[in-house]
Amino acid sequence: APALAPHPAVAQQKVKPAMVQYQLTPKNKQQCHTCLYWVAPDQCKMVEGKIVPKGWCSLYAVKPK
Repeated sequence: APALAPHPAVAQQKVKPAMVQYQLTPKNKQQCHTCLYWVAPDQCKMVEGKIVPKGWCSLYAVKPK
């Protein structure tokens, strides 16, 4: 019987900043650079484009310590 190849990982599509209410300023103490999805120096795993470290969006998730 032929071996089945594992399915290749599907690249995750990033969302447009407007879809997640991205803003250039923090919301309360929530800032992009403290988010689980932050990728230094200016990227996000979930939102496309250049991201400001002190920005914020509705996908914000606190980074575990």
